[in-house]
Amino acid sequence: MSNVAGSTFVFIGRSGCGKGTQAALLQTYLEGEGCEVLKLGTGDFARERAKKDTLTGKWIKSILDAGGFFPHWLAGALMIEMIEPQLTAHKQVLLLDGSPRRMHEAEVLDDLMMHLKRPHVRAIHLDISEEECRRRLLARGRGDDTEDAITSRLTWFKTQVVPVLDYYGDRLISVSGVGSPEAINAKIIESL
Repeated sequence: MSNVAGSTFVFIGRSGCGKGTQAALLQTYLEGEGCEVLKLGTGDFARERAKKDTLTGKWIKSILDAGGFFPHWLAGALMIEMIEPQLTAHKQVLLLDGSPRRMHEAEVLDDLMMHLKRPHVRAIHLDISEEECRRRLLARGRGDDTEDAITSRLTWFKTQVVPVLDYYGDRLISVSGVGSPEAINAKIIESL
């Protein structure tokens, strides 16, 4: 898949839509096709930063523990800090799981890719209904998947993430997030 060399793909969708699973499946596929892939998860990065005994680490931990959202400037700064040192080759395919979640983050990411002289970011939207989101989150049984937290995430998606989907316009690949992981992955690969 030489047509994706140097590309950046972000996975966007409601909580529980399978972003992490699909990012991992696409990574496996692309590596099998001979691509060098860097897959980064903003949640993993933030959780690692939260373990540091620094003022920022403690602040990030307090936000994560409360189930809150980072201020837009902090999310953008963390994204740059996460990506820039690890993106070492111009032809690397970058897969991002968990960002951007707001317009500011999408714009920061586009600016960063332009600065690094990489092609425009493309977004992969895994579309599931609110009902499917609730069902999946309650089924996984994590402590932070309460009814109130799920309702808050669904509201966040409508108000903050939907404008990001609109922002990507013709750079958006939208696939149904319902079905087996392998079937969804096949749809993504076909759309690339």
